[in-house]
Amino acid sequence: MSEQNSSVFDLQLDDMVVAKLRESAKWSRYMVVIIFVIAGILTAVGLMCLIFGQAFGEAFQQGLESSSLGASFGGALTGTVLGIALIVAALFVAVLAAVLGKFSKKVKDGLALNDQMMVAEGVRGLKIYFTISGVIGILSLISTFFQAINIFF
Repeated sequence: MSEQNSSVFDLQLDDMVVAKLRESAKWSRYMVVIIFVIAGILTAVGLMCLIFGQAFGEAFQQGLESSSLGASFGGALTGTVLGIALIVAALFVAVLAAVLGKFSKKVKDGLALNDQMMVAEGVRGLKIYFTISGVIGILSLISTFFQAINIFF
């Protein structure tokens, strides 16, 4: 019975779909490289903030002196917190890049080997990537909305 169900629902890919998947895998590989470079830059800046925490904290405090937050931020602790936040963001970005890289590799290899299960695993990785990106987008919109409310009220 399971063999009959798998043959009924077996998906066949035509040449146009295969070409589009190959192109998507190629472009996602480029994006993975760019995203890993960004993660590296975030990590480097985060480490600099941890190492030179006092200087970053003082610069941050000078930028906020005119606002009401100026008195509550500054010093070495601000540089340390900023450094940790940047390193955590870099790790998060690297995970996103790894998930997108999984899509690229699995789809490319699956198409080369004519293995539909491998292509399906790759597309599942792309689904995870878009899910995480969508959550980040929604959280960013909510944050922006609340910041806009604080500016006007």
